Amino acid sequence: MPSCSRCEKRGLQCLVAPDTSRCGECVRSKQKCDVDGPSVADWENLEREERRLEEEERETLAKLLRLGTQKRSLRQRAREMMKRGLSSLDELDAVELQEKEAELAKVQATLLPAASDEIPLDPSFLHGSFWEGLGFDGGIPEASQGS
Repeated sequence: MPSCSRCEKRGLQCLVAPDTSRCGECVRSKQKCDVDGPSVADWENLEREERRLEEEERETLAKLLRLGTQKRSLRQRAREMMKRGLSSLDELDAVELQEKEAELAKVQATLLPAASDEIPLDPSFLHGSFWEGLGFDGGIPEASQGS
């Protein structure tokens, strides 16, 4: 019969009575005996702890990846700050914001024509011959009447 871990560590003879699940040494010392092997609860505790450690490992890895990304970004921004002769990242942020606003204004200026460049709408387009030439006189167009 196998020995419990307590008796094995101490080099004792592990004797278990047929009507009990603990050896005499564990009964005498009022200790838990594992002569029958780990219990279901012990296995569940081990599995729960393993899952907790795996989750902690995933979180730690994700944090390391985020920190690496932040570190690379900081180095890149620091190089840009020095290249521009600025003394802080706040100054770099302000300069980059001004540049973005200037670029946005430039894009808007190219997309939206100035008031002097606008082509006036021909009033005859709204009334008269244009629509009549299409067969529309204010009612249902002839092509839609289902003749």
